Amino acid sequence: MKKIIAILCAVAALAACRKVDLQETLSLQEQQQEFKVDLTITRSDAFAEGPDTRATFKDQWNEGDVVYVFFRGVPSPKYLEQKYTKSGWVSTPKNGLTMDDLIAARQANVAEMTGLFFPYGNDATVIPGEYEGYFDFDHFEYSGIFYFHQWSWFWYDGEIHGTLELKAVELAAPKKLVHFDVTGFTEGHSYTFTQEYVKPIDFAHLDNWARPSWSIYYESPIPGYFDKDRSILSFSGYLDDSAVGKTLDYTFNIVDETTGARFTRTV
Repeated sequence: MKKIIAILCAVAALAACRKVDLQETLSLQEQQQEFKVDLTITRSDAFAEGPDTRATFKDQWNEGDVVYVFFRGVPSPKYLEQKYTKSGWVSTPKNGLTMDDLIAARQANVAEMTGLFFPYGNDATVIPGEYEGYFDFDHFEYSGIFYFHQWSWFWYDGEIHGTLELKAVELAAPKKLVHFDVTGFTEGHSYTFTQEYVKPIDFAHLDNWARPSWSIYYESPIPGYFDKDRSILSFSGYLDDSAVGKTLDYTFNIVDETTGARFTRTV
């Protein structure tokens, strides 16, 4: 009799566990009808401080800025678009992203997300990458620098919650990111920037863990982009190792690719 009672107790305990799991699943499924997001997004631009760079940097969100949010365990190319407006961030699931996708990731004990932000010159859309599970971009324009952060997300009160603290990609020492703002140029024209100590850096892709990769170039002009709100022409790249830690005059050449005109500036 004692053995029978013990077996019944074990079965009851197992049933209780299944009931809890079922309740959580039902709770998550109830939320799939509406995609609710409450993400805190911040950005640190203090990568170009100090007299050795002679650079300024973009330090405010502009209306229309987009942060791409990728969820580990959610198949490519699905992602969440966070667009900045005057009234705050607007969330839009892209490429068929649904709450079911996040429920599946959660049930697989995967709850990590990656935020990706291109501050200049990018209106791209996400597409499947060259390798299975990778994320890439269609109509991607070189942006000079990009920002990212990978962190956890969680469910609370029927919403996706989490914090993305975006920082400029870190380069292996002694390389440093630099950024230049210049004025007096014509909006709507295409400009390129050449400077002896400043080299291009470009985003490559995200892997199937939603981790970003990038490429460094040594011989290529850097395209310029106009700040959306301030009508300032901006160039970004990285500082060559030979110039790190030195006080230098940054004389650079700008070419108006629209008219062929050439300019020389020093900061």
